[in-house]
Amino acid sequence: MKTSELWKPSNLDFIQNPYPSYHKIRESTPIFKATTGDYVVMSYDLVRQVLHDPSCLTGSRVEWVNKLQGYASNRNIDFDATSAIISSMLIQINPPDHTELRSLLAKNWPTKDLLSAMAQQLSTDIAGKLPKQFNLVTAIAKKLPMQMICHVLGFPSDQGERHLNDGLRLVQLLGPYLSFRDLLQTQKAAERLLDSFQNFYDTVDPNKPANLSAKIKQAYRNNGRKQDEAVTLLIFLFIAGFETTSTLLSQCLLLLLNNKALLGKMDQPSLPAFVSEVLRLHSPVQITGRKTSQEMVLGGVHLPVGSILTLCVGAANRDPKHFKNPDALDISRDSKQHLSFGYGIHHCLGSQMAQIEAIEMLKIMIPILGQFNLTGPIKWENKLTIRSVREINVTRNG
Repeated sequence: MKTSELWKPSNLDFIQNPYPSYHKIRESTPIFKATTGDYVVMSYDLVRQVLHDPSCLTGSRVEWVNKLQGYASNRNIDFDATSAIISSMLIQINPPDHTELRSLLAKNWPTKDLLSAMAQQLSTDIAGKLPKQFNLVTAIAKKLPMQMICHVLGFPSDQGERHLNDGLRLVQLLGPYLSFRDLLQTQKAAERLLDSFQNFYDTVDPNKPANLSAKIKQAYRNNGRKQDEAVTLLIFLFIAGFETTSTLLSQCLLLLLNNKALLGKMDQPSLPAFVSEVLRLHSPVQITGRKTSQEMVLGGVHLPVGSILTLCVGAANRDPKHFKNPDALDISRDSKQHLSFGYGIHHCLGSQMAQIEAIEMLKIMIPILGQFNLTGPIKWENKLTIRSVREINVTRNG
């Protein structure tokens, strides 16, 4: 079978367990040209090289949406809301704008101690209200990150709850394998998000910077930046603040549910290593993209200017040349070199927050997790960009 035929990023069976195919492809070649015209990069060293290379630019998803605007306008379809939101995503912005925005956020981001206290309180509240039967994904894995980012932004949690599916649609837009129909569905989600966040932003008092939204509004006003750009930035932070973290939490809890022996050995000192290893083993972001701004040779393959690179982070994190016995969960290994939070200038700003949330929720759940049993098959979302679980149904004994 040809290498490109093994690459099936839109196939649900592939999405549920892509790792055997990753290994077969990587053994054949660390980089290949897909039938869609993009170059798929599979090895750890090459993915890290691209992420670190300033000539490999982000923003191809913005270009793709903008190109479809002309086609859509001829059919009286408007993608303005989608374009506005995706253009505000830090992962789609290059320097110098990226550098300025990242600096602004870093200066105003909550401290580690504040995030830890917040995550501990919210985790305790959520765990204390769990019913006898529930979907672990919606009741825990999505709820904690959503409530956390809403607290950080000052955005009402009840509104955040209503926009969970909208957030998923927008973040999946970053994937390279989308259809015009996907974009139509995303536009409706984008319009709802813009409406809610604009109404919220109008109520934010920049003279009382009690939360990140107020600090951003104050900074945008002082710097003379457009206020509508602040609104879309808040939407990006909301989306980025819960979707990938919910996937991390889902995988952590699922692994422990399926391995009661491991659950019995878990203690608080081992949690940071466990979370880091789960991030490597089950990278929430499976694929991300870049575009070459100059000719380059990557893994022996000549890439012209304007080549689209699909970086398979999930494959890189299981590269046996970098991680010994890569398909095994080994909390004794040094897995901090994983690429799940990116690398270089686009390293995830919220990486610390995501790990804090996972650790604090696990502290609460590990003592009681043995009381729960799976009651049905695991159900997955049908996109590979963020490889996420939709349902993990459990019941409590007694």
